[in-house]
Amino acid sequence: MLSAVSMTDIFAELSMSNKDSQNCRKISGELGTWLYFSEFNKIDKKIIKALKEKNINTLYLSLKYKNGDYLFGNDIKDFVASAKKQGFKIYAVILQDPVFTFADNTELRHSFGGMVKDSRHIFDGYIVYVEPHTNNRADPEMYLKSYVNMSKLIHKIADHYNVQYFDTVPIWYHEEMKKIGIKSGLSSLFSDRLYLLDYESSVDKIMNKFSAIKGELNKCTIVNIKLTPGFGEPNLEPSEMSNAISTIKKTGSGIGIFEASYLLTLNSTSFKSPEPEK
Repeated sequence: MLSAVSMTDIFAELSMSNKDSQNCRKISGELGTWLYFSEFNKIDKKIIKALKEKNINTLYLSLKYKNGDYLFGNDIKDFVASAKKQGFKIYAVILQDPVFTFADNTELRHSFGGMVKDSRHIFDGYIVYVEPHTNNRADPEMYLKSYVNMSKLIHKIADHYNVQYFDTVPIWYHEEMKKIGIKSGLSSLFSDRLYLLDYESSVDKIMNKFSAIKGELNKCTIVNIKLTPGFGEPNLEPSEMSNAISTIKKTGSGIGIFEASYLLTLNSTSFKSPEPEK
């Protein structure tokens, strides 16, 4: 059930939860990808080398949740350790179920806090990826207000363990939140960073959506683009990838790519920024 936290309380505490001035330059060089081990035959350290050859420097590692716990064995721990030795940043992707949007403090202390407590010495941060809009007949007014509340609760837990937590949200949440009275839109969230899902079929379409809201956001952002075909969402053609990297970098934002297994089938030259004109 939703904790009794009013929207007024949430807005009042925003100044305490979000830094007034953030230095986003340190993440503007982030070129990350979403890694799902379920897409591979085994957890192979060769994946690390192959991704590095494509200039990937950050991994968003999806962890399975079963029977109230995350499946996080020595094979994954060894993989993470090897990747970090190669200079990768590794973020754990957790809470990958819309039900967590409506979780109370006790539930989140177990599902989020328990994982953080056991793994904060391993990961560089935690990405929350609940996607409440994927539930059939989901009511935006209900799930978006609940999402803000969830964000506040998770932020407090993350602060307790001195770790960073990041929200993953579709870019269209911003305007939808404002429509239902959350005037600051995505800036109402309490996370340390926003991973914006901006899935479109061209760089121009991606940038038009991002540019429309960028000036209203109070957090550093990672613009996530989709290369993998299917899943009911448009995807960018690999031939546009180098242009996308160059264009997004100019905004001071980092870049995330969905997803690693498809990315590894592509030519490494797709992930290099185009040479400047002479």
